[in-house]
Amino acid sequence: MAGEDVGDPEAPHQTFTHLALQVPDLDAAFARLTAECGAGAVSPPAPGATEGMRYAYVADPEGNLLELIETAPG
Repeated sequence: MAGEDVGDPEAPHQTFTHLALQVPDLDAAFARLTAECGAGAVSPPAPGATEGMRYAYVADPEGNLLELIETAPG
């Protein structure tokens, strides 16, 4: 926006609260990301608000929050 002070362009800026990704196997994705890829466990796999949906949260090595979502086939 015109006249907006954006500050230091080299300073870190948060551009999203989290990124949601649909995965075919939540347990396998969570295990691989936390055991092999350096992601930190934030919230382990759990039932979602919608029947047949499950979710988990991890933080990537840079601290970005990732939501993993598994939905029932069909």
